[in-house]
Amino acid sequence: MKKVFMLTFLVLLATMGFAQERNVQGTVTSAEDGSPVPGVSISVKGTTTGTITDVNGNYFIKVGDNATLVFSFIGLKTQEVPVQGQSEINVSMQNETLDVDEVVVVGYGTQKKSVVTGAIAKVNSSDINKTANLRTEQALQGRTAGVIITSNSGQPGAGLDVKVRGTSSINSGTQPLYVVDGVPVDGGIDYLNPGDIESIEVLKDAASAAIYGSRGANGVVLITTKNGKAGKMRVSYDGYYGVQNPWKKLSLLDATQYAVIMNEASVNGGGQPIFSDPYSYGKGTDWQDEVFNYDAPIQNHQVTISGGNDRSKYLTSISYFKQVGIVAKGHSNYERLTLRFNADHNVSKIFKFGHNFGYSRTKSEGVQENTEWGSPLGRALNMDPITPVVVTDSTAASALLANYPNAVTNTNGQPYGISPYVTSEIVNPVAALAIQHNKGYSDKFVGNLYAELTILKNIKLRSTFGADIAFWGDDSSSPVHYLNATNYQDYNSMHRASSKSLNFNWENTITYHNLWNDTHDFTFLLGNTIYKAEGNTMGGSKQGMPFYDPTMNYFDYAQNETSENLYGYAWHSSLLSYFGRLNYSYKDKYLFTGTVRMDGSSKFGPNNRYAVFPSFSAGWVLSQEDFMANSSVVNFLKIRASWGQNGNQQIDDYAYTSLIGSGSRYTFGVDQTLTPGASPTKISNPDLKWETVEQTDIGLDIGLLKNKFRFALDYYHKLTRDMLVTAPIPALVGNAAPLTNLGDMLNTGFDGEFSYKAKIGQVSLDTRLTVSYLKNEVQKIGNQSGYITGQVWGPEGMQITRIEEGKPMNYFYGYKTNGILQNQAEADAYNSKYGQSAVPGDVRFVDANNDGTISDLDRTMIGDPTPSWTYGLNIGASYRRWDFNLFLQGVTGNDIYDASHRYDLANANYTTDALNRWTGEGTSNTHARVTLNDTNRNYRSSDVYVHNGDYLRIKNLQIGYSLPTGATNWLHISRLRIYGSAQNLYTITGYKGFDPEINGGIDRGIYPQPRTYMMGVNLTF
Repeated sequence: MKKVFMLTFLVLLATMGFAQERNVQGTVTSAEDGSPVPGVSISVKGTTTGTITDVNGNYFIKVGDNATLVFSFIGLKTQEVPVQGQSEINVSMQNETLDVDEVVVVGYGTQKKSVVTGAIAKVNSSDINKTANLRTEQALQGRTAGVIITSNSGQPGAGLDVKVRGTSSINSGTQPLYVVDGVPVDGGIDYLNPGDIESIEVLKDAASAAIYGSRGANGVVLITTKNGKAGKMRVSYDGYYGVQNPWKKLSLLDATQYAVIMNEASVNGGGQPIFSDPYSYGKGTDWQDEVFNYDAPIQNHQVTISGGNDRSKYLTSISYFKQVGIVAKGHSNYERLTLRFNADHNVSKIFKFGHNFGYSRTKSEGVQENTEWGSPLGRALNMDPITPVVVTDSTAASALLANYPNAVTNTNGQPYGISPYVTSEIVNPVAALAIQHNKGYSDKFVGNLYAELTILKNIKLRSTFGADIAFWGDDSSSPVHYLNATNYQDYNSMHRASSKSLNFNWENTITYHNLWNDTHDFTFLLGNTIYKAEGNTMGGSKQGMPFYDPTMNYFDYAQNETSENLYGYAWHSSLLSYFGRLNYSYKDKYLFTGTVRMDGSSKFGPNNRYAVFPSFSAGWVLSQEDFMANSSVVNFLKIRASWGQNGNQQIDDYAYTSLIGSGSRYTFGVDQTLTPGASPTKISNPDLKWETVEQTDIGLDIGLLKNKFRFALDYYHKLTRDMLVTAPIPALVGNAAPLTNLGDMLNTGFDGEFSYKAKIGQVSLDTRLTVSYLKNEVQKIGNQSGYITGQVWGPEGMQITRIEEGKPMNYFYGYKTNGILQNQAEADAYNSKYGQSAVPGDVRFVDANNDGTISDLDRTMIGDPTPSWTYGLNIGASYRRWDFNLFLQGVTGNDIYDASHRYDLANANYTTDALNRWTGEGTSNTHARVTLNDTNRNYRSSDVYVHNGDYLRIKNLQIGYSLPTGATNWLHISRLRIYGSAQNLYTITGYKGFDPEINGGIDRGIYPQPRTYMMGVNLTF
């Protein structure tokens, strides 16, 4: 009986053991790009049981409930995951190297991050993929400390302004040098598909950028595109579709409010009420609703095929992007088609070659923006709300067409409304759009071919030939029309222009690398570059087509020969460079880098055509010292410092020589015949030379608690010497002043990057905060006045910015104010003291120079458009199949000049701030009275229009879900991720305009960035 009992017990125990076992399956992917990882070893900890992932990264194993799975693969971090009753376990594996040992791209090579002595910021493809970036530059915004990126506009296809550590020049370019797969690219990088990018490195300090010499003064952005990986062919599709809407409308007066205030303005100006019954007009026309395009679609589709073996790797992709604008439906669109084919071939152990080819085709249609001279949004803000969009009453429509036969009509033949109140460029915006046809196109090819030969064990030769070839143009036309008494055209007109540029770059380098006794690490690089750029533009306009068809814009159709205006110009430049770099490391502890480059450029005068740009940098890795070797808190600590010089050659090709421009016409003879002529446009300056940017940087890199916490801090001092400014010349020379090297400008500040990366249970966290501080000062201009006139506004040409010694670049310039004159006694005292003719309700301008009168001499600094602080916060998390990413970006310490409202036009509409206007003593001390006879010129440039530009914006929120392995196996695919995303979800700002993100800080009716909701998929076969 006892034996039977023992046998029964053993059988039950075995049964329980089998009951506690379960089948576990899952997929192993790369944390870098989400691709499946084949060949990963999965074992049960403490046993010999195990399996490996298949070619799609999938695995299957039978284990006990309390087992722990160990995932391991050469080059990737080993992970241990408790089963805890789970039937599916998916793992994302990270590179085994610490973040401080990741490889970063530097000029003409790569380095471990731990031994880099310069200031370099890096964004990986995994960072780029967290958001649906419309342009490559967006991937840097808020993610790279020291790089200020501002959207130029929300219009489809609009570019971004990129500044690395501030503005360094007045008359030379301020954008960084873009190098794509080793090829310098001119004209921006809008041709790139963000989905094709592997990594972006930004060389911020002079030591990092000095290897690019005369082209590195504004920083260098190195972009590396993706290539194939060894393994079976991989096919993937990535796409999204979304809708866009304005995130904000301005609060404007409706028709009744407008009529009430215009009556008051007329009476205040000494006239009679304009409208007999203001309340009969109701709400009137909401011009913003007429101009905005709601639920505008946006979409992107990309197919990528990649693969290879140990000898050859390849990647090819095709993508299509289309965005419809949120303003002016049918008139604001952008399409981009891109193709890419990259390949590398290892012919033998000593020779390899490859290529990177990229092509794009874009088509666009755009509208005017950020101008007071008649953009759709500018007209929507200033057009009176009483005028209807379309005159629908047949009697009134017939009368209007009888008086104005060329009035613009809609597709039903009904005339658009014409305002009797607001004139000039402020016309019916819908009518103006109906006659607008502005289209553009571009074709761009950027590619390179390289060959690399290892001639000895430690010596490599590399030759790279690159090309940047672009063709672009525009096509516009306008029919006979009548918009109002000052805006009409009695003829059909057209304009067409086309351009091309051919840029070629040939680089040759020889690199020697040796490591002696595992102690002395020595790398020496020598190279030379030959760069040539040429191109031309041809275009013209003409009038008098007998019929109007915007699809047939041909000069032959236009019959008015005297109206023909043809133009054209060409450019050509070349650059010859020699460079060298020495890198030395002692036990990866004491680090030194020295760089020198000599450039010769055809853009500069014969007396200063060549220049040498040196740099030095050093670093000390304290964490490698014995006294810190056993620290459990500080895992990495490096101090670095650098000094260097860069040049700036972003000037016109013929800036140093005398120029004569043709196209002017002059009258000669008794019969006053109009004769074509030419005139000097610039006198020569053979001594013209490079602007030199000298920069000192001190940095600190820290890794704490197994490098979960990482900090990178940099202080910089960036001085521009010999800055190019227009030379003061005698009046008898005319408008032909040359550029001369007279100015200095200083940028100082610091960059900070703080990150936390860890795995807590099944939750993976990746958080990064970037913070930058910048102070800019123009130290020297070199002319007698000490300043340069800046931008102007309105028909009076009021100066609203200035460049002046001792002040920040392009500061806002105007009058300071001190409230509103409340009564006649205050007005009399003000007029008596300062010689003015103000009345109660007018603005009280400040006598800034204390000379006893209010005059132009009282204008002073009233604001600064450059942010003191820029910051970005990226929070990423994943839990099992779910992933989450939140990205916030903002600025503080800057001002915005609101020039979107035409207060100089008497009958232009107002915002509802006018409801808080001064109407009697004590009613308002911030908003002046309304009047049609502004003798005090209350609208003149002043701090009334300057507002705080701080903002914090949720740039992106994305939530994704990856299908389980069982589902992907059933669908015969490797991976399927579905996500939802929101862009520009919410903005915290005190600014009342359309958008606080304004390049240059002047809001003339900015095209706002849209709020976008989208759904997308990432699919791998």
